[in-house]
Amino acid sequence: MERVQRKRQIMALWRKCFIDSERYIKLFLNTFYSPSNVVTIERDGQVLAFLFLLSMPVKFYTREVRASYIYAVCTHPQFRRQGLMKELMEKAFKKARRRGDRFLFLVPADKWLSDVYQRMGFREAFFVKNRQIHLQSTMFDTKCISEAKSANTVYSYLRKKWETHAVSVLHSAKEIRFDMIDFRVENGGCYLYKKDKKVVGFIMAFRRKDTLYIRELQADTPEIENELLAFVSLRYGGERIYRIHVPVLPSEGRPFGLVRVVSSIILCGAKDDEEHAPFIHVVYDDIGPSEQVRLLFNNPPQVNCMNLMML
Repeated sequence: MERVQRKRQIMALWRKCFIDSERYIKLFLNTFYSPSNVVTIERDGQVLAFLFLLSMPVKFYTREVRASYIYAVCTHPQFRRQGLMKELMEKAFKKARRRGDRFLFLVPADKWLSDVYQRMGFREAFFVKNRQIHLQSTMFDTKCISEAKSANTVYSYLRKKWETHAVSVLHSAKEIRFDMIDFRVENGGCYLYKKDKKVVGFIMAFRRKDTLYIRELQADTPEIENELLAFVSLRYGGERIYRIHVPVLPSEGRPFGLVRVVSSIILCGAKDDEEHAPFIHVVYDDIGPSEQVRLLFNNPPQVNCMNLMML
């Protein structure tokens, strides 16, 4: 099937399966669609199921590991309960191994989907909670805060922040650019805080009804963080302010992201990092993928940062 025809069929099937706006679908496909990061099941020239396999490396203790985010898993309504999803996922696992991925991760939309994915070897590894924010002050320096226009500038700053976590997803400048465009259209915005021309804070916020949601917030000091919050609070209004998807320990929040190990070979040999990762000493090829995730991500428990900015 030709690339243009396949893309059109994926767009049509996306409309059937999800409630995203036409604007979002076109923006996503125009940004991320390519044969290298889409997996399909096709019969007689028709796309019956698809998913996106978006490359997103993971900072795993002292290493940067190749990984992919599974997004927009979709099966045509008329062809469900025929094993296509399992076939689609197995095809994605094989493709991930061929291109050198070590992890696959995803965020299920519903609890029942989480159960389905766990039967395929995924396991809960990222936990979050929503935190309501109470401003300590409504003062901010207008000279320091400006709309973020360069995705590369935002990426450079956020990347440094994400790398402070033991485990974190490292987004690309392309993903950040996509999200910045999407937020501007969806009644939201992205802002930088600069001191002496240096970026020292970033916030991404949007309003829905009477609530202001903070999708991403990074700052060098609590004072800068509070100024950014005060700025978006005044700009967008809202009776309540929520910081959503704050990474926490498993005992403190709800499951958010699932991980499946597709190749664990390079995760062994971390003896130079005994203090932080004392358990990564074995090649876990003789046990199942679910147990590998438990050993690699949740033993001992870590506050794993999984800021998936397209959600």
